[in-house]
Amino acid sequence: MQNKRTISQFLKIRESEKQLVTKLFVFQFFQGAAIALFFTASITLFLTNNPANELPHVYILTALILWGFSFLYNKLEHLLSTKKLIFTVLIFITLVILFFRLFLTSEVNWILYLMLAFYYLLYLLNNLEFWGLVALLFDVRQSKRLFAIVSGGDLPAKMMGYLIAAILVPVFGTENLLWISFACLLVSFVVFYSISKSREFIKISHSNHDIHQPVKQPHHFATEKIKTLIAAISKNKLIRTLSFLSFFSFCFYLIISFVFYGFVKKQFNSDKNMAGFFAIFLAISRGLTLVVKLVFTSRLLDRLGLKTAMLITPVFLLMLSLISYYYSGSSSNLIIFYLFGIMAISIDALLSSIQSPVMLATLQPLPAHQRLKGHTLIKGLMDPFAFLITGFVLLFLTDNQKEIKFETLSILLIILTVLWILFSFFVDKHYAHLLTESIHKRILHERDITITDKKSIQILLHKMETSNEKEALTILHLAETQDIDHSLFFESALKHTSHVVRQQAIQSIKQKGHQVLLPALKEMMLSEKEPLQLANIISAVSTLDLKEDISSFFKHRDQIVINAAVIAIINNAENNQKHHANDYLLSLLNSDEIEKRINALNILKRLHTTNDFKDFILTFLNDSNPKLNNMALELVSFSKNRELINAVLLKFLATKNDSIYLNALFKSEKTCLPILEDYFTSKKTIDTKRRKLFRLLRKIGGEESIQILEKTIVQFPQDSGLILSSLYHLNFHCKGNNEFFIPLLKNYLHISTNLTFQLKFFRNQPEVYSLLIRALEIELDNLKEKCLYIFSFMYDKTKIRKAMAGFELGTKESTANAFELIEVSVYKEFAMHFCIIHEPTDLIFKTSSLIKYQAELPLVESDVLTLIIEDPEHNYNDWTKACLLYSLKNKPSIITEKLYSYYMNSENKLLSETSNHLASFYKEKEHLN
Repeated sequence: MQNKRTISQFLKIRESEKQLVTKLFVFQFFQGAAIALFFTASITLFLTNNPANELPHVYILTALILWGFSFLYNKLEHLLSTKKLIFTVLIFITLVILFFRLFLTSEVNWILYLMLAFYYLLYLLNNLEFWGLVALLFDVRQSKRLFAIVSGGDLPAKMMGYLIAAILVPVFGTENLLWISFACLLVSFVVFYSISKSREFIKISHSNHDIHQPVKQPHHFATEKIKTLIAAISKNKLIRTLSFLSFFSFCFYLIISFVFYGFVKKQFNSDKNMAGFFAIFLAISRGLTLVVKLVFTSRLLDRLGLKTAMLITPVFLLMLSLISYYYSGSSSNLIIFYLFGIMAISIDALLSSIQSPVMLATLQPLPAHQRLKGHTLIKGLMDPFAFLITGFVLLFLTDNQKEIKFETLSILLIILTVLWILFSFFVDKHYAHLLTESIHKRILHERDITITDKKSIQILLHKMETSNEKEALTILHLAETQDIDHSLFFESALKHTSHVVRQQAIQSIKQKGHQVLLPALKEMMLSEKEPLQLANIISAVSTLDLKEDISSFFKHRDQIVINAAVIAIINNAENNQKHHANDYLLSLLNSDEIEKRINALNILKRLHTTNDFKDFILTFLNDSNPKLNNMALELVSFSKNRELINAVLLKFLATKNDSIYLNALFKSEKTCLPILEDYFTSKKTIDTKRRKLFRLLRKIGGEESIQILEKTIVQFPQDSGLILSSLYHLNFHCKGNNEFFIPLLKNYLHISTNLTFQLKFFRNQPEVYSLLIRALEIELDNLKEKCLYIFSFMYDKTKIRKAMAGFELGTKESTANAFELIEVSVYKEFAMHFCIIHEPTDLIFKTSSLIKYQAELPLVESDVLTLIIEDPEHNYNDWTKACLLYSLKNKPSIITEKLYSYYMNSENKLLSETSNHLASFYKEKEHLN
């Protein structure tokens, strides 16, 4: 278990996400393996039964199929729910594979053309449905952590599929790979069915894919309409340039594949040998891709920059193309075979591991919806276009030449790589322009973009020098969020014309401790004229250089600068000018002028410690000037000095209008907790003040507050409802340590049982005790809530929360379900006792059922009334006692002085006034008698 947690933490998978991520990984793994096996079978059987020169026909057919099915997918995506759409795609892929296996015969050659073309379609559909699913299941924050992981099943799956093919083809034959592919897809069905039952999927099941549901939220579909894509090409130069770059690279890939497959065709005579070769070759290719992607991609992007990283693939392939041109006249086909084999592996690995990630990174400055359109355009429109153009070009060459010369193909490859390189420079230019525009429009956000390459940094630095205030602040904020050297940006910002930009840079230098910029700050400190800016520089310099002497600023004409110097020196323990600053501050504190004392308190607010000046703060707490008083109170919470906080607590207890003192205690956070604990355990408390402090503990929160609240449950049983509620809202769980709460729960069930018996007793006189009966029912409801709180501490909190929600809803069905949930979640003895007391049944049934827990003893009216009034165990609330006292007016024969005099001097106004009213009534009755 510990290893699993470690792996999850390493992969940044949260506990609540593990199950879904695992299922998505497996889902993609089996789909990837199925499609890899399908490709091995289709390419092997095609080349076994057809010359390689027929591949251009496949390319043209593939383009038409891809465009047609992309249009159909776009329609289905808007008509079907997510679940139906994915099941439709899975059924289609499964039926396609089953169809080709059942109807695959050597007599029907056209089916092999269709089979190879359909491989590219299945690959596209797999990508569309899978990425459409994960885009819905995960939000933006999750996608950054989880997309790479959930899609991580693709490359290992293909490697596994190819290795399985290499092992099984000699035994089962090439055609039977389709049965294994079919079996993998059946597993995908099972996994997706499990995913569709997950909580996360159910939340998206009524998205606006479903035309029968109203549109509840905006949604980006995995495909786009052709008009939208054309608009994206015409409006955005970066997307247009990337589209052409993708076109040239994919054309290169198709031509290399055409040549390489032709060589493979000549080298192997049997389909089994050819399938084995393809399986091993493609497994090596995918393994190399995986290694490059994991180890090198991010490092290359960071160190070389976007432009250089984008040039790696075409420059390397240009070199190989030039070598192939040089050897094209060679009589040795073996050299050409190895050369094109190297190119085939290289382009397959480099496109996936470097080119695609770099292109995606280049799209980052775009808003999210434009990025989606760019990605859809590159994969959904330009790839089929590359199939079509490459197919026609190769078809033209095969029609005009009996056998395409390697010299011709090498020239074609050289032209493509040159165009590829040229458009890479265009991409870099448009990227720089886009980045500048994004800064100008302030649409960049650190969550959406990562800039670590040299080119982007240079663009930002150059823009910083010429930008206006808003743009410069945007760049500065963006730079601070990136994992780069910030000093260059801060240095540039210090020279900016805007004092706001300079001020932001000074604050950032101080916070991040950039010692390298200390000389620049010292130089600015000597020349700066603007007081606020100078004060910020003094603060930054003194923080970075503890020995810098800034005492000369005591004589500055502006108070802001003097204050900054005083604060800097006092906070600097190594500064030997500290005693001068202390003397200056003491002179302000002792001054007869209010403004000087206020200025002193403003200085104290910015000191690291105020312990040396606490006597002054205590004095100002009791000052007649309200402004000084409030500032001193603010200082107490800021200083977090226990002696000062204790003084505030005393003020809170002694003052009627106590909200400002309660707020000061809250701002002191955990510093006040030990003081509150001492207060609860060692001092007499006033009910109203104590309850305010309990609410304060709940507001502060944390483990220490929970521990204090736990200790007070027994000490203040009259406040147990408030205390338990506070623990509940602080998500307290006793984690198996039930020794304290089990006796408490049993006691509440015992009190509830007694209340039930008392309710039965008083309902015999409803005309007299109607008010008391209602009060006792409220007492029962409160005890029910207390028991539920304890259940949540001891058992499954989620289930208890659902039960509480059912009780709160109050319908017959929700209440019944809530009691049922209690029965299955809570220890049987407690659950049954609880349900008997609180289920909405008649009292006769309840009391007869409760006899097995507690005997129903005969009740004497005067004894019960006295028990409620005296309440030695604090089982009744004050309003219940007040209701009882008021009800006695309806039964004057039972009134005694003992009953009405008990609460005449109570601090509770309701009780004292009711008691005094009953006393007057009793005396008036005696007088009349």
